[in-house]
Amino acid sequence: MQLRDYQRACLDAILKSYRRGRRRVLVSLPTGTGKTVIFSRFPDFFGMKRRLLVLAHREELLEQAAAKFRAADPQASVAIEQAARRAAGERVVVASVPSLRGARLKALDPSGFYLVVVDEAHHATADSYRAIFEHLGLFDPGTPR
Repeated sequence: MQLRDYQRACLDAILKSYRRGRRRVLVSLPTGTGKTVIFSRFPDFFGMKRRLLVLAHREELLEQAAAKFRAADPQASVAIEQAARRAAGERVVVASVPSLRGARLKALDPSGFYLVVVDEAHHATADSYRAIFEHLGLFDPGTPR
């Protein structure tokens, strides 16, 4: 899957922000321009040694994200964490926010994740998302994520 020029520019801008020490970056693009395609490139683009967590609130978004990761890299280690489906060490975890509660959330090792992506970020202020962020330490001062 070939990136469009503006998608490559988006990745470059994210990397530039990261190198400046910014750890919370919002990508805003119009519908249909490939935000999912962009974040499907994160593991290789950033040379990630640890896992990537993608959070979404609907099954359709989970399936779409997993498919884009597999299209970007057919050998990609991708799992969906939702209902009866469980991730077991895959490099990319696409997780259902409603499924990440209680013991299931506690089972996620915060130190195992390098990046967290929130698909449809306008939902990120909800208590369900905040509980996940707190568990992962994203509100801790000096967090590397």
